[in-house]
Amino acid sequence: MTFGYECEYFLRDDKGEIVYNVPITLPHDGAGSLVEVRSQAFECPYMVEASFTVAHVELAVAVSKLGLRLWNINEYHYPKEKPHSFRGLKETAGFHIHFGGPDAPPIPETVAKLDKIFGIAPGRDSFYYSYRPKTWGWEYRRLPATVDVANVTQVLIKEFVK
Repeated sequence: MTFGYECEYFLRDDKGEIVYNVPITLPHDGAGSLVEVRSQAFECPYMVEASFTVAHVELAVAVSKLGLRLWNINEYHYPKEKPHSFRGLKETAGFHIHFGGPDAPPIPETVAKLDKIFGIAPGRDSFYYSYRPKTWGWEYRRLPATVDVANVTQVLIKEFVK
């Protein structure tokens, strides 16, 4: 089984204003409003964490070259008075854990286990939004963007590495 990490961030410009449309040259979510840091996939969670750290630094450098800054918050309420497609909406940024390969753990049991470990109350999101199938496996999607990455690594080692 392989693991991977992905974290979403909002962007701010040099005046501290939120950037509504992520520049196409940066890795971003499907909506184009959040940048994403993605690790490489490894069987060893320590390697995943190291890869994630390197990717995070690389993204921070790329963002700063554009005169922007990463903003690590869990949610943002877009102002109603701003003229953009997100006007008045709330958007959340999350941290996703990837489980890959034919021996990836079963989804319902793993979601329940991770929810319990990380203290995520049932019903916070519907089960459907707690994970997403991918071609290489699936991702657990309930953690906030501000999660302690080293703690996630320790949980994966304790619970999933044999």
